[in-house]
Amino acid sequence: MSSHRTNFDIVIAGGGLVGISTALGLRLRGLDVLVLDGCDDDNRAARGNFGLIWVQT
Repeated sequence: MSSHRTNFDIVIAGGGLVGISTALGLRLRGLDVLVLDGCDDDNRAARGNFGLIWVQT
């Protein structure tokens, strides 16, 4: 029998800056979050897409 959890409120694909920040924010609001990420050698989106993020109020 597996001891791994299988039920989460939110599943986030990608553990880059945006994925981890989103996961933290949701966790601080009491949600159960699972972050799925590739290997450390992937290094793709986190390098190139962060410039597209801005704060909206």
